[in-house]
Amino acid sequence: MSWTEADVHELLLLLGAAARWTDHVTVSRDGTEPPCLPHLVWHEADVLFGALEPASVQAWLTGADLNATAESCKSGVKVTLGDIAAGEYIARCLSARADSARACVTRLGKALRPRRVRAQLSGSPAGKVTVTIWELAGSPEAANLAAALGADGLVEGLNLYLTDGQDIFEDRMRWLLTGVVGAGVYVEVKQGCDHDPSRLTIELTEDQADALTARLT
Repeated sequence: MSWTEADVHELLLLLGAAARWTDHVTVSRDGTEPPCLPHLVWHEADVLFGALEPASVQAWLTGADLNATAESCKSGVKVTLGDIAAGEYIARCLSARADSARACVTRLGKALRPRRVRAQLSGSPAGKVTVTIWELAGSPEAANLAAALGADGLVEGLNLYLTDGQDIFEDRMRWLLTGVVGAGVYVEVKQGCDHDPSRLTIELTEDQADALTARLT
């Protein structure tokens, strides 16, 4: 062992900062004596390694020549570090993914604004970009998005306050977006209530989000 408690503390800060932006990676350690290294748990699949399986994670670790091992745990896949360098490398990878996702979200947001589409955007290092349009029935955002994609009449004749109208709109928007960004786009309309407005949720890969951005600009 060639590290001290101060080294481990610094690594914990580095990994914590890198993982904080994600919602699917946690960092912790078991005890402090002797200075033990932290471990990470992935709770969902990640574009770094694909499927949430020990074999996939281990293949990524081995391919990167990292001294670390992957194993199943109750909440996902646990990665045990063998040295400081492995933790530093993983921290850099997580930070790079976060930067990439934020940049993708920023590009899409800039493309939506001139089209008069107000939306809540979020991204994750898992490679997903989520677009949420709130108060679907009471605002022009859905119609503006459809028009920006060349489907001016997509909401024509639909009562978006009713479930039937929302279901038809959901199907139409899914087909429209599939034509723009490719198969696999997730589209859901959630019916609202007095305390929770209706909303349209679109989930895209970063490549799909960039394709949507290109179409809008």
